Amino acid sequence: MKNPINKLVVPARFLGLTHNIFRVVCLTESDGKLSFRSKQIVKGRAPYSCYSVSKSTVALALGLLYDKKLFTPQDKIADYLGEYFPDTVDPRWYDVTIDHLLHHRPGTDFKNGFDDGNSDFDDGEKTWSGEEILTSIFSMPIVHEPGAFFRYYDGNYYVLARLVEKLCGGDFMNFIAQNLFAPMGFVNYAWLRDPNGHVMGGTGLLLRTEDYAKLGWLWLHKGIYDGVRYISEEWIDMGLTASVARANNENYGFGVRRLSQYGYSVTGAAGQGLYFNVRKNVVFAWHARKRNQIMNVCEILDRLKLF
Repeated sequence: MKNPINKLVVPARFLGLTHNIFRVVCLTESDGKLSFRSKQIVKGRAPYSCYSVSKSTVALALGLLYDKKLFTPQDKIADYLGEYFPDTVDPRWYDVTIDHLLHHRPGTDFKNGFDDGNSDFDDGEKTWSGEEILTSIFSMPIVHEPGAFFRYYDGNYYVLARLVEKLCGGDFMNFIAQNLFAPMGFVNYAWLRDPNGHVMGGTGLLLRTEDYAKLGWLWLHKGIYDGVRYISEEWIDMGLTASVARANNENYGFGVRRLSQYGYSVTGAAGQGLYFNVRKNVVFAWHARKRNQIMNVCEILDRLKLF
């Protein structure tokens, strides 16, 4: 593949996003060896915020536990975190499964402040106090049959990150660092936490762009990175399979959207992007820095079939 980075930078410039995307990495394979190519467009210091790319990483952490047979996606969340249900809990929460949360479809239909109050945007919005966030989320009414309604909500993946802690019996960050990040050679990473010390789950992950690309390679190669299997093919296949089609036909799996027959994307606020193509065996990852910028570079890449 000749000058793969340029093929991303050109459409980015065309879209007027060069000032927004400040670092891009291409990860490919040549003669059985992984090859990284990168370009720093605007100066910045790693690690960078991944925003909602965090969700797909929570899904990978759950995959590690699924492979230990500690849960199934059809299990009810109440069986694991029911102790945090308030006395006034909507009884339909007892029907919500882990799969419903992974696909953003537990049946809630409004925000309770979690997304705005715990974003890693420094915009001065009100944040949570020391209250138990799980109880606040479980206080939300279920207004649609679980599984029938899609509503994108950071809080769903906060709940799932807390589920990881419940299943592994320890801190989320320690678990994923020991079982995924460190073995895969990640460096200089962090995850924002709530006032009680739990990772935010649905947002808040900070990574180098190179390590960000490794996550895409793990999805692309069905749980294998650099010849080592970390997560089962079964879990990855489930994660790439959408159970609900969004209005714009972006099919959503476990934090990953299928764009076409071969192309997939993981995106985050401020223009973060991770694109991988099964047919071309390539991963592109980039970090950006502007809120409210258009976030469709993945779709443009897939539609133009540049690679």
